[in-house]
Amino acid sequence: MNKFASREIDFHDSHSLLVNIGEDLPDFVKKASPDQSADIPLERWAVVLVTPEKAFAKFALHNRAFTWIASRLLPKTASHLPLRAQQIAAHNVRNACREYRMDYPAEIDRLADCSEKVAGNVLDLMEYQDETQLDYDQYKIGWRGEIQKDHLKEKLEEFANREEGSMASSQGMGEELASRIYSYAMAEGFSLPPVESLASMAASALPEGAEKGEVKKFFIDRVNQVEAGEKIKRASVTVQLHNYQEETFGILTKTAEGKTLGRFPMHTPELVKQAQEFFLDNLTTMKPSARKDLANGIVKNASAHGLFVEDPRIRNYGGSDFSPNVHANVLARLPFIKGAEEDVEKAQDTLKNLLALQAGGGIHAEKFASTLEEFDKRCGLDQAWDSHIKDPYLSTFESTKQAGWSYRMGEDVITEDQLRTFFKKHVRELDGYLQQHLISEMQRDPTNIFDSLPRPEKEIIIYKMQEVGVAG
Repeated sequence: MNKFASREIDFHDSHSLLVNIGEDLPDFVKKASPDQSADIPLERWAVVLVTPEKAFAKFALHNRAFTWIASRLLPKTASHLPLRAQQIAAHNVRNACREYRMDYPAEIDRLADCSEKVAGNVLDLMEYQDETQLDYDQYKIGWRGEIQKDHLKEKLEEFANREEGSMASSQGMGEELASRIYSYAMAEGFSLPPVESLASMAASALPEGAEKGEVKKFFIDRVNQVEAGEKIKRASVTVQLHNYQEETFGILTKTAEGKTLGRFPMHTPELVKQAQEFFLDNLTTMKPSARKDLANGIVKNASAHGLFVEDPRIRNYGGSDFSPNVHANVLARLPFIKGAEEDVEKAQDTLKNLLALQAGGGIHAEKFASTLEEFDKRCGLDQAWDSHIKDPYLSTFESTKQAGWSYRMGEDVITEDQLRTFFKKHVRELDGYLQQHLISEMQRDPTNIFDSLPRPEKEIIIYKMQEVGVAG
């Protein structure tokens, strides 16, 4: 099953995407009522992804407002879906826009026109095999479609009136204005209109007194010069460009035929931010190994763009070194190992040997995590991930805890000082409630071990702390 199928990218679930659409919402969209998804017929969605468990419907098209929303969200979120799903959605969104006589981004035409004939809106993911090779031209300048005229006019006026002193001559003004708008388009992923049309718009944006004809001439010359230089540059660094762009995808996989498949392009700051949003929205539905791969890609590409990954949930998976909590996180598995006494003892010995190997520097962090994943699956502990124990990759790479530790459970809050006091003076209160090895570990490292415990054990500790008066 394609794990990305469950991403919810429509009006019901992604208000944050609407806020960042990049243009004002029409009145008919602002007044739209967020109907219940269950009430919308399946045939009125742009694409329906079918899995053995359920069908995921994307981009509602049942009225004019939702069709407008779908047309603006599809170009921003298409890369999170299988290529065939993108094409089906684009084809149906375009037809709906034409039915309602409304404009739509040029990116939708690009996606729809590069596809074979589309019939209906259903894609069975069990039958569909996405073996599309990386299309490096798909995400070059212009991947978001042609810039809208109002937005282009606004940017031209902004650039024409910025630092007028540095653009005193007609030549300087034309060349500077051309360089700025072309650089802006490249950075944001927009394509520009033909140079003559672009130059006329630039001339109309100039302040009073400017020699518009002269500026237009130098503007055209500069755009042609920059475009020629870009073509030469691309032709001379084909191999480097191929390798660089491959590195900017969040997840890369190899097929049996040796083809490279890429997901989550992150060659612009905006795409890095979109990948972060996807990670946080889908954290609980992704396999732990996919969490690790995508987090690695986000951290790497964020750094390349000078961005800082603020959310600790991404940083927890995106680290490269062992977590200071790894010992506690692994030992937290011991109470959940079930079976015959002999099998339980062997499993416990395996974990302790793995920790000894890690402590002696005999295993790399990535190998440690994958080995722990295999162990969990063999022992059935994968059923306890995210509920009672941390998954193997979070257990291995979890970031260092910040200063000022505290833990809240309902109305109860305990601090690090309170926890340490309890385990220093009242630890015997836990005899018979927790296993002895856990009590011993908590005496050594109370906060990290406490964080790794399931909720029932945490409740016991807090109750005992309150009983002896250490916590309120």
